[in-house]
Amino acid sequence: MFARMMHAWQRWRVTWYPERFQGWGKTRRYFEGWYFKLVSPDEGTALAVIPGIAFDENGEGHSFVQVLDGRRNTAAYHRFPVEAFQPSKDQFALQLGQNSFSRTAMQLDLPDLKGAIQLSQSVPWPVRPFSPGIMGWYAFVPFMECYHGIVSMDSVLQGNLTLQGKDVPFDGGRGYLEKDWGRSFPSSWIWMQSNHFSQNREEASEGGLETRGEGRREGGLENRGEGRREGELETHGEGKREGGIQEHNQISSQHGALSGTQFEGQSGVQQGVSFKASVARIPWLGNAFVGFIGGLWVGGKLYRFTTYTGAKLTKVAVHDGHVEICIQDRTHRLTVHAVRSDGAELVSPVQGLMAGRVSESMSARLRIRLTLHNGAVVFEGEGRNAGLEVAGPYQELLT
Repeated sequence: MFARMMHAWQRWRVTWYPERFQGWGKTRRYFEGWYFKLVSPDEGTALAVIPGIAFDENGEGHSFVQVLDGRRNTAAYHRFPVEAFQPSKDQFALQLGQNSFSRTAMQLDLPDLKGAIQLSQSVPWPVRPFSPGIMGWYAFVPFMECYHGIVSMDSVLQGNLTLQGKDVPFDGGRGYLEKDWGRSFPSSWIWMQSNHFSQNREEASEGGLETRGEGRREGGLENRGEGRREGELETHGEGKREGGIQEHNQISSQHGALSGTQFEGQSGVQQGVSFKASVARIPWLGNAFVGFIGGLWVGGKLYRFTTYTGAKLTKVAVHDGHVEICIQDRTHRLTVHAVRSDGAELVSPVQGLMAGRVSESMSARLRIRLTLHNGAVVFEGEGRNAGLEVAGPYQELLT
């Protein structure tokens, strides 16, 4: 009885620290995992490293480290006993066998991946008393199928890894870190993320994606200022303007040197810009609804678009080669056009059991456009090295 009470207290205490381990005392139908995205400065290597733990309905469990190679489009699942999973109670720090993970460092000792990475200048999602992270007040609901957390929208990497016998330097690379915990991933979802945005409009046209005002063509998709038709994404060619940004669901951060700044990084990356969005079917009191969470970090501000902030999901469309999402709130309109690419299959949780499968790409491309309702462009850019998942019967998400 005492142990259960202590575990319940610990779970309540860490609600305001979503980056920490949340599953104290959970040993049935439970999973928890962290997603580290690592991209080398030359962008020749893109990895997702996912440590975690999972228990099925009978209490049988194991810990694991998944590794997705986003250039080779391969994935590996390294299994460990439950006892190897050693999280800290007082901070985000995890020891898993000879591997260790935290917000600021990673040490890897896997068969084909070894080395150490330092992560700095992180940009966490803000935590407030009644909105502890990206889940908002839903974080307090005890029966959610899956919870989500953003540990860092953007990080600067230092260190070296040995990948399949080849040394890969990561000094000046870019990182992103999020996590999930609960019983299962949703029955269907769309997830996308990039923090590699081109530093100007001309550079964004590399790879055949033209972004000037006179039009854009990508595999036959043409976008012009005179309107939007099926298969097209409306652009007005007005260019980027910094004025008119309103204080609505946007948060300035004081974390790290990225606060309020943008500076040129390697490979033409505009540092200080990061985007993440997901749309999913959420079970709720015997029914279900389509929920969404999204954030654009730019110019030292976080623009939030979520179900609980009153934003509206106005379009979700999935095609063979691309995905479109449009969200708006009372002051802003966010439009996303994602170009799909090949990926690899990751293992995902179903009732705690790591028995699901989902294909994830790490080489998709995202076209982001944030405007005020009067048409003024707050931000427009193209993100590369983008993670993209379209999973399950996604038709139930379409608008």
